[in-house]
Amino acid sequence: MARIALLRPIQNAGFQGRLNQARTLYPVQATLVMPQQRTGLQMSGQGDRWNVSHEGIAYQLPARADIAYDACMLSPHLTIDFISDISCPWCAVGLSALNLALAQVQPDITASVRFQPFELNPQMGPGGQDIGEHLTQKYGSSPEQQAQIRETIRQRGASVGFTFHADGRGRIYNTFHAHRLLHWAGEEHPAQQAALKLALLQACHTDRQAMDDPEVLVAAVAAAGLDEAQAREILASDAFTQAVREREAMYLNAGVHAVPAVVIDQRHLIAGGQPVEVYVKVIRDLAA
Repeated sequence: MARIALLRPIQNAGFQGRLNQARTLYPVQATLVMPQQRTGLQMSGQGDRWNVSHEGIAYQLPARADIAYDACMLSPHLTIDFISDISCPWCAVGLSALNLALAQVQPDITASVRFQPFELNPQMGPGGQDIGEHLTQKYGSSPEQQAQIRETIRQRGASVGFTFHADGRGRIYNTFHAHRLLHWAGEEHPAQQAALKLALLQACHTDRQAMDDPEVLVAAVAAAGLDEAQAREILASDAFTQAVREREAMYLNAGVHAVPAVVIDQRHLIAGGQPVEVYVKVIRDLAA
């Protein structure tokens, strides 16, 4: 059973919260009109405005309102923050399962997924460390135990469509620069952030590449359809360093101490890489 926790605040959820988000992005005016029958949310388009009725209160929203429409549409829309580290194999499993779950609940429920940083080994030096040595030092596991866990992860990955290298990662690396690139994508190219995340996970877990190598990171950027030259400029600078550190600290302070962690509407935390059916049930329950 998935553990669902209530995070410290970040914003209110539900219709009013989404409407407030629309107000933040667009000059939205809301007016109280003659009370209507309390039949829930209704929408109609008229001219350059959306007319929205929710529980007897009428709102007028901009017609260009892709954001406003998301805020008030009939199908529940969830904002999902996926907190993870590139070097975490269970994060690859969890993300693949979440994507399958979201496909199952559409079109009844839609969601926007954002990727947030977490470092399992922030002190890892250049060149990384042999994964077997690292796991023994960190968890006290034997080579036999590691092989068994690796096979379990490989099978779980295959069940949700993610391919792990049969021999595992080989080495574990510092992933901070990968998180900087993911933050850049999320800020400036949000539609391609998921593609970059997948390319980085595949480079690490499928292809056993060195995740602190700038060329590996730039190759993932190219695979995601993002600008290689801009990525090189970011890696050669300290761009997004402070933003990533602040985001990592925010989630640690909110109670996220292990990954993967799925945060829905900035309030509900699902810990661990859950099976598809668990994500489906939780998403449906929270959207109800």
